[in-house]
Amino acid sequence: MKIATIIPLVKNIPQESLTYFTGRDISIGTLVRIPLRNKIIDGIVIDIEDLSASKGSIKESTYKLKKIESVKGKPFFTDAFFEMVQEIKTLYVSTTGVVLKTILPSVFLSEYQALKKPVPRTTNPSKIRQEKLVLQASFEERISYYRTYIRESFAQKKSVCLVVPTITDAELFYQELQKGIEAYVFVFHSDLSTKAHVERYNTCITTEHPVLIISTAPYISIPRHDIGTHIIERESSNTYRTVGSTSYDLRICTELYSYYYGSKIILSDNLVRIETFLRHKEKELSAIMPLSYRPNAHLTQTIIPIPTGKKATRTESSHIFTSEILELIKKSGTKKERVFLFTLRKGRASVTVCRDCGTNVICDKCNTPLSLFDTNNGANRIFRCVHCGTEKNPNMKCSHCEGWHLVPLGIGTDTVATEIAEKFPDRPLFRIDKESTKTPTQAKKVMTAFIESENGILVATEMALFYTDKQIDHTVIVSFDSFFSMPSFRVNEKIIQLIIALGARTKQTLSIQTRNPEMPVLRHATTGSLTQFFQQELAERHEFDFPPYMVFIKLTYASTKNTNHAEETLNELLSSYNPTVYKKNILMQKYFLTHALISVPKNHVYPKALSQYAERDTELFTLLEALPPNWTITVDPEDL
Repeated sequence: MKIATIIPLVKNIPQESLTYFTGRDISIGTLVRIPLRNKIIDGIVIDIEDLSASKGSIKESTYKLKKIESVKGKPFFTDAFFEMVQEIKTLYVSTTGVVLKTILPSVFLSEYQALKKPVPRTTNPSKIRQEKLVLQASFEERISYYRTYIRESFAQKKSVCLVVPTITDAELFYQELQKGIEAYVFVFHSDLSTKAHVERYNTCITTEHPVLIISTAPYISIPRHDIGTHIIERESSNTYRTVGSTSYDLRICTELYSYYYGSKIILSDNLVRIETFLRHKEKELSAIMPLSYRPNAHLTQTIIPIPTGKKATRTESSHIFTSEILELIKKSGTKKERVFLFTLRKGRASVTVCRDCGTNVICDKCNTPLSLFDTNNGANRIFRCVHCGTEKNPNMKCSHCEGWHLVPLGIGTDTVATEIAEKFPDRPLFRIDKESTKTPTQAKKVMTAFIESENGILVATEMALFYTDKQIDHTVIVSFDSFFSMPSFRVNEKIIQLIIALGARTKQTLSIQTRNPEMPVLRHATTGSLTQFFQQELAERHEFDFPPYMVFIKLTYASTKNTNHAEETLNELLSSYNPTVYKKNILMQKYFLTHALISVPKNHVYPKALSQYAERDTELFTLLEALPPNWTITVDPEDL
């Protein structure tokens, strides 16, 4: 009889591991089925002892050991994958089971018996310092480089893994790179059927010739034995962050995996992140070619000031568009050209205020400003919280002064679409946002119809960028001035990344309507002075101890009671790290939330696998692990 320590592959389990007994012959790494909370789940064996060696502890135990239900077999994951998981567990103060459940495709567990076992590696990972590279160039230049590099890798009998943030990107890069090597290119993403997963996996694993794997990040776990290079493509995309109580950065997962696997790593994009630029500046990343700082040089880019004050009326007939934009849309119709009208927000208005007292209309449950939406094809309107989904009748009074004078502010997709339909009734009109296209299939269908139209007009949010690789004749940023009021140190980077992304999908002109035409970030984006932008941004962040020089760790305490317990715990455990409580006992649904922040030098957070200068503060992470379960820990949060 044996006692096995097992990591359960489920979320919301506070324990790192559980203990079971079995009479079967199992070894460390075995994939098993175990009973837990009246369910049978998957687990991985991480330790085994003979019953005789554990009798004492078993007799003193306050609970009864359960039996392993069944054995599925030895897992196919590489040692490098498990080492990566352990690093991610420590970095994000999580558990091994939660990490595995989050970043491992579920089909690899559910279809384990149908998957062929990988060919063992014939070489060990190199002990030489890993080669880390950066590629900042236009899409066309990157594709040209990949085509040459992949064939050179094949000649050296090495496979290549190209990691992308979205399914659309996977399909795009497949179309660009598969010519001439179709039999050796394998695409993996979550939209594949179970049958396709199994067939592609088995063929990919057993093909003797080197292969190109194009996949979203979770599929780095595919145990191909000869991968020489991992490429993180579109590395600035926020889509690499997982969604959930614990958010993992899949770019870090990929880089850690490549380090332990022993492959080369390449970080690539039109414009890389500030963090990546700093790593290049500090000689951690070598440039494959001189970094390009004019990714949209083919475009005519124009900043169009929106009149303010006494000149606030845009035109005699429009409160949304300037006369220049209306003329551009009109001319595009006669030339049979398509126009993409981008707006930051969906709905009719992102904020509604009382003109009498200035109070915002907010959600009763989570204190988020309510947005105004059209319903029934514009026949009615309703207030809806974009955070929790709460809806309210638009015929309401101000919660503060009980006045009726509520005024919607901001420009959303509903507002833009309504005006375009009125002014250009003969033009095909398309919309993509989370309200009008609720599923990826719907969004793809709308985008395809727009691309195939002769003179269509697309009104969309950033969501549209995930569903096209085609260049559109003209792009107009109708409204994104609310960006400038965001209390975020990343806001300038987000603005410039958005402009670069829109420009990459535009053929002729990119026009930006704004009330802030003198903002330096707009000048940097449209004139191509991106080197100056990087230098200025880094100087400001260094001055204020912001990332990437420091790492923020956000601590959120949830309680059903309005108490000071959060501050007491922080002062007791983390006083030496000077935690700052910046939101205290904010009621959200049925919980009172308290948000706190600590700031730590980046070299005290990340492991040596990511930086040669790293020296992790193990005491800090031990203290964070000691926080009770009602604390949520977010390392390097996207927002505060």
